[in-house]
Amino acid sequence: DSSCSFTGYSAGALSVSVNGSLTVKNVTNNADVNGTEDVGGFVGFVEDLKQQTAISFEYCVNHGSVTGNDTRVGGFVGLVSGNTNTTMTISNSLNNGDVTGNGVFIGLFIGCIYGNTNTTVTISNSTINGSATGNDYIGGFVGYVWRNTNTTVTIFNSINNGSVTSGSSVGGFVGVLNLNTNTAIIISNSANNGNVTGNGSVGGLIGNIWMNVNNTMTISNTTNNGNVTG
Repeated sequence: DSSCSFTGYSAGALSVSVNGSLTVKNVTNNADVNGTEDVGGFVGFVEDLKQQTAISFEYCVNHGSVTGNDTRVGGFVGLVSGNTNTTMTISNSLNNGDVTGNGVFIGLFIGCIYGNTNTTVTISNSTINGSATGNDYIGGFVGYVWRNTNTTVTIFNSINNGSVTSGSSVGGFVGVLNLNTNTAIIISNSANNGNVTGNGSVGGLIGNIWMNVNNTMTISNTTNNGNVTG
């Protein structure tokens, strides 16, 4: 409940890490989560899974604030890294908690998606009401998408109502897409209603896109209604 809190170097209210397939359904977190890096409202990190793995959050709600003193902080998951043949879905879910990092790679659902191969991450029919604040590389749904290969990130039928504030490279949906290969980004039937503020590379949907190879991006039926300042 809200009287509880979880604290560790890496931390999550449900688990620090995930070592295989996981289904989380109809779960609400009211507790605050605090750590240094790889900090998530539910799970701190999902890392180095090489077997076929499916991880899903369905009808889940985070009310707790999530705070990291350094890097990779997310409202649901802090870090998704080094996985192969992994599918992660967040559907019909809600983040009401604020996410704060004193470093980089901050997202209101996922902090950082890094170094994955043949991996799919989908956020659908979900809403953000919390706000994100950090130094750099911050996004409403995902903070940083970095060095992935043959990976697809999809956001559809989802809304961000929270403000996103960063020094640089900040977006209402995704902060940064960097050094990915053969990766697809798909955003559809969604809206950003939150204000996005930074000092440079600021976007209502995506803050910064650079040095990707053979990537595709599709944005359809999606609007930015928030103020963009930077």
